[in-house]
Amino acid sequence: MACGAGGDTNGFGDGSGAEASTSGSGGMGGTNFTTVGSGGSCANTCSTDLKDIVDCNGVLIETCGVDQACLGGTCTSDPCGAAEAQQATFGCDYWALKPDMIAAGFGACFAVYIANTWDAPVHIDLYRGGAQIPHAAFVQIPQGQGQGLTYTAYDPTAGLPEGEVAIVFVSNGTTSIAQCPVPPADATDPWTYGTGKGQAFNIRTDRPVVAYSILPFGGGSAAATSASLLLPTNVWSENYIGVNAYAKSAFVAQAQPSLNVLAKENDTAVTILPKVAIVGGGGLAASAANTPVTYNLNAGEYLQLTQDAEL
Repeated sequence: MACGAGGDTNGFGDGSGAEASTSGSGGMGGTNFTTVGSGGSCANTCSTDLKDIVDCNGVLIETCGVDQACLGGTCTSDPCGAAEAQQATFGCDYWALKPDMIAAGFGACFAVYIANTWDAPVHIDLYRGGAQIPHAAFVQIPQGQGQGLTYTAYDPTAGLPEGEVAIVFVSNGTTSIAQCPVPPADATDPWTYGTGKGQAFNIRTDRPVVAYSILPFGGGSAAATSASLLLPTNVWSENYIGVNAYAKSAFVAQAQPSLNVLAKENDTAVTILPKVAIVGGGGLAASAANTPVTYNLNAGEYLQLTQDAEL
C-alpha cells in the first residue's frame, strides 16, 4: 500500500518523499493499494499460531522448528515466552477455580481440559499453594464420546501427544452427582462456598496449550452444567468490569449471583467499586455501595462474593 509522505506525522508515509496522487494535504489520503514505496520497509512478523515467520504481506519467510516458536519476527527456542508476548488465548500458565454453586452440587467433579495444539508433546504439572501435586491417575487422555468414553493414563515422561486432549480431574468430594471417573488430585473438595476466600489450582505446561474448565464433569444428569475457556496469565491485566452472570433465582432460594477475583502474585491489592453494598462474610469485610473497598490476596488466592444483590 502506497501512502503519501508529505506532512505525515503518523508513520504512514512511503518514505520516497513524494505523495500519492490521491493523497490529502496531511499525507494520509493516498488510496493506491499497490506497492510499498521505494523507501518503505516490510518488517518480518509472526503468524498467529507462532509457527511461521511472515513478512508484512503475510508471505511465508520461514517455518520454525518443531521445538521453536516465532517471537519478534525470528525463531526462538522459548515457545512459552513467545505465547506470553503474543497475548492470545493459548499459553503455558493457567489457574482454575471452582465457582460457587448450590448445596446439591457441593463435591461434584471439577475438571480442566488441556488441548495440545503444538507440534510436539506437552508436559502438564499441577500445583496448589505453590507446591506441586505428584503425578497420579488424576490426568487422563479420553477416547471416544458420550457413554462410550474410555481413558488412557497420561504418561508424565512422554507428555501429551500433539493433537490430543488431556483431562485434569482436579477435585471431587462426597456427593451423589457427577463423580470423577478416576481419583482426583484432591478428594476433599477444597473450595469456598458462599462469600469468602479460597485457593485455586495452578496448571503449568512446557509448551503453549488451550485450556477449559468444566463443572461438573459428567454432569449431564445433574440438570445444570457449565464450562469456561480459561485465559492464560499472559493476558491478565489490572482493570476489569465484573458482571454477574445471572440474577438471584426466583425458584431456588439458595441460588445467588456470584463473582470471583483471582490473584496471580503475592501482595495483590484488589479494589472493588460495587454498585450495591457488599454484604461480606467468610473473612471478607462488608462495604457500602459506590464506595471503593480493597481486599488483599496472595498468589493463587481468590475472593468470592455471593449475595442476593448483583454487584
